[in-house]
Amino acid sequence: MKLTWSNAIKKVLSEEGKPLRYDEIVQKIFEKEYRQKGVATPEGTVLSILSIDIKKNGEDSAFIRVNPGEYTLRKGVMIPSILQEATKEEEIEEQKEIEKNVDIPVKKSLVKAYGIYWKKENVRWKNNPKILGIQGRSKGVTSVDFSKQTGIYLLYDAKEIVYVGRTTDTTLGQRLYDHYTKTRFEGRWDRFSWFGFK
Repeated sequence: MKLTWSNAIKKVLSEEGKPLRYDEIVQKIFEKEYRQKGVATPEGTVLSILSIDIKKNGEDSAFIRVNPGEYTLRKGVMIPSILQEATKEEEIEEQKEIEKNVDIPVKKSLVKAYGIYWKKENVRWKNNPKILGIQGRSKGVTSVDFSKQTGIYLLYDAKEIVYVGRTTDTTLGQRLYDHYTKTRFEGRWDRFSWFGFK
């Protein structure tokens, strides 16, 4: 059964009966097959839906943020044991709501390349930083420098997000270098994820 993201989140939190981190919610949604994998950034989608609902509805929101990145259902919220499968119209409306409330344009195939939880220590930071990785999983593929990418990036202290940024005019490599050497986040992060538009 394919539920809307919102209903899938509610169902998981109701069934688990305890607060969960947003990435744990995604994992449970896929395990229980309430949604199929296919979104480039399911964690971002779930986090957006939770944040938007809380910001928009305040104390009437079905969700409560109990710790950074950790959410639960508000007391008294009853979730039917059987939820209707998401219609195409509901999917479209949910996506429009996300796009309307996020200042980053969300488009199909917007993300062309990405890296998850890369270690800061593995980047060559001197002068012209190089963010080396492999494009795809083919054997014999040489390293690619992703430092010229533009897009969205997240900085982590262990697994806790400390900053989310976007770069369009400056390269990803330069923005990360700035955070490594010049900004208030210097020394406060050890990993990063990035989602490139090129």
